[in-house]
Amino acid sequence: MLTRHLTYLVLGLTLLFSALGLLLPLFAGPALLPVTAFSILLCLGSVYQSENGGFVKSRQMHRATEPPRQFSQPQVMLLMLLVIAQICVVLYFLTEL
Repeated sequence: MLTRHLTYLVLGLTLLFSALGLLLPLFAGPALLPVTAFSILLCLGSVYQSENGGFVKSRQMHRATEPPRQFSQPQVMLLMLLVIAQICVVLYFLTEL
């Protein structure tokens, strides 16, 4: 059952780490920039996996009642906007050094 909804699970975890990577350095300082770097890599890796093969592997055709196998276009856009925001946070702290 969990493998059927793997796309939603990956999206939820990626959004959670993106929010942490965006907010933790702003409130706790630049010592938590590795969390932001990990979050950026996780976002880019999950979008890459979604675009190349998807998360749910099946030899059958996709039915309308099944959960999606890949991220939708708005989800990819949201993840890319979060990556851009995280890069801005990293650049802000790098110019402060």
